Amino acid sequence: MYHDTGKYPDFLGHAGGFEENPRAKDSQLHKIHIALYAKDWSLSTWRNRNGYNRCCDNFIIYVRHFFEDNYFCILDILTPDAHKTVNTRLATYIDMAENFHSLSQHKLDQLTAYNANNIGITKTIKLTPP
Repeated sequence: MYHDTGKYPDFLGHAGGFEENPRAKDSQLHKIHIALYAKDWSLSTWRNRNGYNRCCDNFIIYVRHFFEDNYFCILDILTPDAHKTVNTRLATYIDMAENFHSLSQHKLDQLTAYNANNIGITKTIKLTPP
């Protein structure tokens, strides 16, 4: 949803990359904060903020395919202590991202895929401005 509309579902927060790690940047790794637990919703860094400014300590680590930009791969949901532990896992995420980038269109089409049209998610997600 965020990539399609620029709006954030209410359970997603700040999105970014790994600008301080050249390999992660080259592999186009991204992270987005996600509220997974009741305590996340009550954090001062989450409540009453727009999507871009919401932060918690859980990340979705994902990559957008280098050549086929309609394909994304969720590599991990990192929790707890995402801020403390992400750097120790970057090498693994980079390898996973590079493997994903190496897949051809034919191979991508064979993967199990989910989208808003086939799971009715757009009816249940509340979008908020960036």
